[in-house]
Amino acid sequence: MTDDSPRAVREILKTLARLAGERENNATHSAILLHETEPNHQHGPTADTRKRLQGEARIARAKADTARHLLIEAWVAAGYDDEGRQWISRTEAERFTDAMIQIALAERCVPGLRLELDDVFTGRIEVT
Repeated sequence: MTDDSPRAVREILKTLARLAGERENNATHSAILLHETEPNHQHGPTADTRKRLQGEARIARAKADTARHLLIEAWVAAGYDDEGRQWISRTEAERFTDAMIQIALAERCVPGLRLELDDVFTGRIEVT
């Protein structure tokens, strides 16, 4: 392991968090589009359109779930010291993952946000 390894791991985790945030944003957008085509709306969609939107929403959710899972696994894999002792549990990895996804989503949606993914590593954001 080199001196740059912890920094490289942080960069990988941040990249995965941004991807997971993007996927979550896409899944939310697809779900909103699908909801807007509910039959009780004035101009209901055709059955083909609704079926297409359902498929797109299902795929978007699967991609978001997969990205979240990859980030959790990356946290777990990164959570070992040089002697092979685990210092981060799966539950903690899930908490860090969810926090990072929320930050990545906020970075995309809130202009001028003063939070960054690095804040998870520096302790500026306390993940509980």
